[in-house]
This record gives sequence, C-alpha cells and structure tokens, in this order.
Amino acid sequence: MFARIVSMRLKSGSLTEFNRILDTEVIPLLQRQKGFRQEIVLTNPNGAEAVGISIWEQKVNAESYNREKFPEVGIPMKAISIPL
Repeated sequence: MFARIVSMRLKSGSLTEFNRILDTEVIPLLQRQKGFRQEIVLTNPNGAEAVGISIWEQKVNAESYNREKFPEVGIPMKAISIPL
C-alpha cells in the first residue's frame, strides 16, 4: 500500500464547491485509476484548509496518476484554492 497526500488552502466560503468538485469530478476520476483503493478527505472546522489522502496498491500507481491525471484535477480546484 502507498499513500499520496495533497493539501490546499481554500478560498473563504468555497467548502461547498470543494465538496461538489470532489464528489462529481475527483472521486470518479480516482476510481477509474489502476491501483486506486480509497480517498480520505479532511477539512478544518472553518473550511479554510483541506487534506486529501489517497490510498494506492503500489507507489507506481500513485505516480502514474500524479503524472497523467492530477493536472486535470487542478483545473477546477484553482478557482476555489489559494496557492500554498
């Protein structure tokens, strides 16, 4: 097993949109990836930060996703996130 961790700061008031993007775009994309097992998402109480932990069968699966598909996820997330 291998865990990949992504963290981001969210713009004020964007938690609902973050959850919508996660549920309708990110999770379905992850589920189609070879070796993907689970996504765990944590947000702080005020919704200003989010951490995603994806679980993969092997490191090579997570690396492939990072190279080939993760850039697609960044497009809708840019509108609601603040660069770290």
